[in-house]
Amino acid sequence: ALWLLSRKNKIPFGQFTGWNRPARPAMLVLGAAAGLSMAFWMVIAINLIPWPQVMLESYASESGALVTQKPVLDFFTVVLAGPLMEEILFRGVIYDALCMLLPAGFAVMMQGLLFGGVHSTLIWMLYAALSGCIIGYVRKQTGSLRPCVAMHIAFNSASYLFDWVVQRYGGGSGMIIFLFLTSAFVLLLSLYGINYRSNSGVNEKKS
Repeated sequence: ALWLLSRKNKIPFGQFTGWNRPARPAMLVLGAAAGLSMAFWMVIAINLIPWPQVMLESYASESGALVTQKPVLDFFTVVLAGPLMEEILFRGVIYDALCMLLPAGFAVMMQGLLFGGVHSTLIWMLYAALSGCIIGYVRKQTGSLRPCVAMHIAFNSASYLFDWVVQRYGGGSGMIIFLFLTSAFVLLLSLYGINYRSNSGVNEKKS
């Protein structure tokens, strides 16, 4: 559908979606680190909140629907295809369209809320909206969609890694606190690095 829209408007697909804007390798690495740490932090934060039982059951049911009898297909859909398409749509087409109507900061928040709104349960909506705003901030700072894709892929792949860490090292309170604090620190450090390198790149161009 996006390709047809780009053809209709006579705009190259890469330009229409924002994919043609390059990013330095360091931004991709920082984006992936931010996505991975954000996922760990959010998973723990969600489990620390005393949600009503009915909401937890609904969230577990919707999350379980992503797991089928074909793990390779699950991985491709959840970790690769889903993040790519969602980033092209929300941090690409929708964000660019909103920036034509709103200041960039408001566009970041609006696309994040829209991203949260397309998810099916309240818990999912809340953390998708928050993660959408954070990824949108990366889009705003870097001007590129590619770090956002790296961030989203790392975020979705973290569910597999989190289960492995818990199985290997245990899910005791000490480990949970360590993961919570470490992931929060890495997330903030990664976002600082993205912000710092983005501003440095702007200053280099100006000079």
